[in-house]
Amino acid sequence: PGLFVAVALLIEIGFDFLLPAHGQTYSAACPIAGRYAVTGRNPGATGTYQGEAIISAGGSGCYMKWFPPNASEGTGSYSGGVLTINFTFAANGGSGVVKYTLTTNGDFQGVWWMNGSPDRQGTETLKPISLAPQPSCGAWNWQKEGVYFQVCVNDDGSRHCYEATDAYGSNAKEVSCSQ
Repeated sequence: PGLFVAVALLIEIGFDFLLPAHGQTYSAACPIAGRYAVTGRNPGATGTYQGEAIISAGGSGCYMKWFPPNASEGTGSYSGGVLTINFTFAANGGSGVVKYTLTTNGDFQGVWWMNGSPDRQGTETLKPISLAPQPSCGAWNWQKEGVYFQVCVNDDGSRHCYEATDAYGSNAKEVSCSQ
């Protein structure tokens, strides 16, 4: 019976979480794409949990999906070593916010809360399992007044182009490479 339940669970949730991070696309807006081990503590120290999560580029920021036992997903942004995700629990539709800070060892330490209860906080740690490959990028080149341009090439030869208003790419956004 246990094997049947496990196989049924894999079919129900899909096999995406077993895939390596190479399926994610690197983005200047989400340079931390990859697969992470998750450990956490519920608000009020009411229990601990562990699982896995995938972070990938999504829209103009990051998309994050957690896998059982705490299935949920959300979107947000990464800037200055801080990842903020607005999430929704799959089981009950409850929503909240998690804010992670990148540590010197490459882990993310986070604090999360449910919308409407920001004073009841849980904690969560993300440890990288495998990170998405980062493309080889050229330097930020001046393109026109106040705009810098960068071309990145992935291992598979695909190109991604970015535009920013400074030579460090701190506010980069992906643009068409046909410029």
